[in-house]
Amino acid sequence: KLIYSQDAGTTQLQPVTFHASHYLNNQGCARPGDVWKDYIKNAEYGGAVIDSLVDDTSADNLNTYSDQTITYTPSGGGSATQVRYRINGVVNTGETILNTVDKILTACDSWISYQSVSGQWTPIVNKADSTGFAFDDTNIMGEIRVSATDISQSINQIEVSFPWKENKDQPGFSYLKTPSILLYSN
Repeated sequence: KLIYSQDAGTTQLQPVTFHASHYLNNQGCARPGDVWKDYIKNAEYGGAVIDSLVDDTSADNLNTYSDQTITYTPSGGGSATQVRYRINGVVNTGETILNTVDKILTACDSWISYQSVSGQWTPIVNKADSTGFAFDDTNIMGEIRVSATDISQSINQIEVSFPWKENKDQPGFSYLKTPSILLYSN
């Protein structure tokens, strides 16, 4: 907090330098599932999503996948191992929540999804997995179409601007909301 008074006759401020550090769980870096849960649930700087709308199990699965060690070749040659993913950066709280969540999950090759069946937000880990069902010519009856409306692209209110003759043709505004009966569930 900086208190500045014009009455003091000060015309400029000296450079302000600060050091900020915060590591989740007092570690040098944090597991991505923990970072995602902390940010999406936090009311001070994050999404303020209530606990029942966040899938903790999927976040734990992301942590488990992130804890696996991978082998890599260092720049000097040879071979070394490290855990798959860790997060040790800061977030810009001036960004939108969806943008910040996207950046957190992109850092661990994942994305966020709203599961309408469970009514929860969940991270989806981009990894090879076992086949749940195999499609072939014997079990396809017709064409397959998959489409979903991205919840972040849906609108429930619009702003209309028009020249208002009663105010010297200055813009007038009207807000139109989608009736609640037409909104998607959740």
